[in-house]
Amino acid sequence: MFSRYFQARQSFLKTSGGQAFLRYNPMYLYPCWWIQSHPQLLNRSESPDPSHVKLYLERMDIIVEADNLENVASIRCPALVLSAQDDLLIPTTMGDEVAHSLQHSHRHVFSKGEHYYPVVMAETFNQVVMDFLNNLNNLCPMQPLNH
Repeated sequence: MFSRYFQARQSFLKTSGGQAFLRYNPMYLYPCWWIQSHPQLLNRSESPDPSHVKLYLERMDIIVEADNLENVASIRCPALVLSAQDDLLIPTTMGDEVAHSLQHSHRHVFSKGEHYYPVVMAETFNQVVMDFLNNLNNLCPMQPLNH
């Protein structure tokens, strides 16, 4: 489903153009209650630079190609796996799979905020990340170097 969603976004961008993509994109990234208080997100009239459109397409290609968990288990350091319960783009089940595949994962699911929960829930997001970073020494103590 993940790959299919990105393939649909690529198709929309290719057939409708960058301007339509910029106007449509926020509806799938932000919750409607956030958009109502930030209407400028839907009123974008500028056309993106063609190099930006190419970059969007290349990034989506990378995401579609990387849709697997093959190498995740090789990550040995603590990892914070975040998602939002209402994210239409990347469902929480995907975050659950990643967290389950990691040896030292710490999982947090935001109750709302959709895909751009780091922006929508900025204060809470920042606190969760800072708590994780401040706790890293307890999660993975530094080993002394032997000279």
